[in-house]
Amino acid sequence: MRLLVAQTTPTSVTLAWYTDTAEAVSFTVQYRPSRHTTTTDHWISVDDIATIEHTVTGLKPFTEYEMRVLAVGEAGNSPPSEFVEVRTLKQPSGEL
Repeated sequence: MRLLVAQTTPTSVTLAWYTDTAEAVSFTVQYRPSRHTTTTDHWISVDDIATIEHTVTGLKPFTEYEMRVLAVGEAGNSPPSEFVEVRTLKQPSGEL
């Protein structure tokens, strides 16, 4: 699968992906803070995505994340895509 960052805001990232996995029933997006900023290996999962685009919300402003996607089928999960690194935008001054 090929994963692309379609849009970023201070608290969200919209991802889109291309897949040739015809057997996919749904998709799972996984994300975590970048290893440059944390030592955790724990991926947070968003499951049961029915489309090839998803917006991850509730993120921290001006923070680097690693994000990847995998296909879910009746036979199990595909290997995850290569992760992309993305930084959320700065919060505009005067906004909380």
